[in-house]
Amino acid sequence: MYLNRGLQPLVAMKYRYNKSGHPQGMPLLLAILPTFVTIQLNAMKEVLMKKSLILFSLLIALLSVACQNEYAGATDCSDYDKNNQILKFMHSWYYWEDKLDDSITYTTYDNPYDLMKALRYKEGENQIDHFSYVTKKQTHDDYYSGKYYGLGYGQKYDTEKIYYVSMVYPDSPAGLAGLKRGMEIIKVNDSTPAELNENKAWNDAHKDDDDFKKKVDWTTVYGDNEEGVEVTLTVREGEGEPKELAMQKSEVHIKSVLASKIIKAGNKKVGYVAFKAFISPSPGELDEAFAPFYEEELEWLIIDMRYNGGGLLSVAEHLASLIAGRELSSKDFIKLEYNMMHSDKNSYYTFSSLKHSLSATKIAFITTRGTASASESVISGLKPYVQDLAIIGGTTYGKPVGMNPTEVCDLMVVPITFKVVNADRWGDYYHGMEPDCAAADDFTHDFGDPLEASIAEALHWLEHDKCSPATMETRSQIPVQAIDEPNSELPGFYKIMGTI
Repeated sequence: MYLNRGLQPLVAMKYRYNKSGHPQGMPLLLAILPTFVTIQLNAMKEVLMKKSLILFSLLIALLSVACQNEYAGATDCSDYDKNNQILKFMHSWYYWEDKLDDSITYTTYDNPYDLMKALRYKEGENQIDHFSYVTKKQTHDDYYSGKYYGLGYGQKYDTEKIYYVSMVYPDSPAGLAGLKRGMEIIKVNDSTPAELNENKAWNDAHKDDDDFKKKVDWTTVYGDNEEGVEVTLTVREGEGEPKELAMQKSEVHIKSVLASKIIKAGNKKVGYVAFKAFISPSPGELDEAFAPFYEEELEWLIIDMRYNGGGLLSVAEHLASLIAGRELSSKDFIKLEYNMMHSDKNSYYTFSSLKHSLSATKIAFITTRGTASASESVISGLKPYVQDLAIIGGTTYGKPVGMNPTEVCDLMVVPITFKVVNADRWGDYYHGMEPDCAAADDFTHDFGDPLEASIAEALHWLEHDKCSPATMETRSQIPVQAIDEPNSELPGFYKIMGTI
């Protein structure tokens, strides 16, 4: 009875079984077996009983082998159970579902983190999906609600590999300890940045050694993400003497608008906003920032997203609507395109006319390799409508794709599930958007300072409709840095936030 009733579903489900990691030929073997039984019955009736016993044993063996790669355990949130749930979700929703490695099963890797790394889409040695990740659900939820446990600062380095503080959240442990943008980082606890880089390279080279003992590197020097973990930074401000700043990790409240003000380009007033993250509290902060711009009826804007790695697309829609929603209300902002299995979920985000919406006619976006995802979608989504739009600074990261998170036990699984295109159906910026006017990220000046290199270049472009001569001469000499490279080596969710 099992063979006769089971034959049709096994053949029909062959593709899904393969996608779950079954050996390629296994369902076919099971499908052939009933025919084999029929032949034996017709040709050798006199030995039916003996053959039936043999065939029954063979069937049990085949079924046993077939089930080895199918999760048979309880839904107990063990690592294998989590792996199994992740595989099912990926084989349905992953944007590059048709590129997944069928040989990977729930037992191939011991934990969900390594599993997700292995599932990310590659073309040969070229990693296309840098983005899909797994993190603790609580960490994920805290971040998008505007908080996390840490110190509350970001860091970057220059061409000489000298590390600097790039930003500090107000009222964070780092801010309260006196850390400021532009300070040189000489030591983290007892380790210099050079030592941490050397140790990271050594750890990567020797991690598979039998007697491997990990050295302190960027992934461990800051300790656990827990209340009270102590960190001491040795820093120097300008030409001053080094000083130690002691701090303890605690709950950091993320301020997504780091600065906002009205400055001038020639005789024209310009609205400036430094925007760090697309998170749930952001619309309120953006509304507050744009209120004086609305009162002044500003038409020129500088949107500084140099360290904004993205976030919620609903916030991207809100920001784009504040910038130009008065004239563009109800027009398409961006479109989300899912894989073939879920093309019915394709959807649009549209501009709205909000209380403080402007009709900006000239916009300068300040970007670096740390500008990604939702930040890029704002630039892309406005391009079909705003003729005078320029990118100032550096090439963006290149992430024209997005995620739909799903909860798996205590984890949040966040794979790429859709592509983002604008109203012109353009979205091919996997290598980033290049700047119209290149400019340096000037650590020695704060956000909103007209003397800061990128802001000065944005003001020049706004006033003169062209890059400054100095920028044109030095454009090819400005190095393209990896996205927050020291932070990308950090554990857990630090690399997503871009802050420590």
